[in-house]
Order: sequence, then C-alpha cells, then structure tokens
Amino acid sequence: MDNIARYTLEELAEGMEAQIEHELIYDDISAFANLTKDFHPLHVSKSYAVANGFENIIAHGLLISSFSSTLIGMKLPGINAIIISQTFKYRKPAYPGVNLLIKGILEKIDPRTGVLEIKIKITAPDQKQLIATGKYLVKVRDSN
Repeated sequence: MDNIARYTLEELAEGMEAQIEHELIYDDISAFANLTKDFHPLHVSKSYAVANGFENIIAHGLLISSFSSTLIGMKLPGINAIIISQTFKYRKPAYPGVNLLIKGILEKIDPRTGVLEIKIKITAPDQKQLIATGKYLVKVRDSN
C-alpha cells in the first residue's frame, strides 16, 4: 500500500493530472471473458473479428475502462477515493499488444460534497489513437 496516493480534499486542486500505462495482452482479454462470461466472438475469435472488419480480436470496452479504476484508486485521489459513477465512450477498438495510456485530469471539485469530476482519456501512444474517453464522479472520504 506504499504506492497509493493519499490525497485529502484540501490537498486536491482542479487541473491536477495523473496517468498510468498498461500493455494490453491476450491474457487480459481472456481473463476478462472468463470472469464476466462474455465470450462474444469479437473478443475470443480472431477469424470472426477479421471477418467482421477488425484486425484481430478486440478488448471488451469495460475491460479498457476498468484500467482507469487503477488511476482513481491508486493515483488521483488514491486511498480516499470512492467511485460514485462513471461513463465512457469507446471510439476505437483496442487490440492485444497495444500500449494503453490512461490519463486523468481533475476537472471540478465540489468542496461542499467532497465530490470530484475526473475526466479520462485512453489513448494508444504508439498509434496516437484515441481509444476511449470518460468521466468519473469520485467522493473523497475523510482520511480519518
């Protein structure tokens, strides 16, 4: 737990940013399919995915956005975060082997409620492609 940020509401400021990287591998997609029981052929059959216009199998959208949970829980704001809601728009498919860059920016702070609005942008740095965008509402709990 030493690598977890420990921001309190008073320490946070609009405009703060954090980012993480994740190399998406076949095992990630397979494990997510097994966990959720979502075996749609776009996620598990290369021949089906290619026949339907994709380069390879594609990652589940929720798998891609779930990596941003790491950013919230570990970096911004970290240990004091409680996710209230999230929304995502998936713009491009994410294929195995792509390096994802997940970036969050603290857009708004409501000091009355302790709720943050954090915008998320997920890109593939190698390809400079926008994979997904999203937004979290995060409650910052008292650190006591």
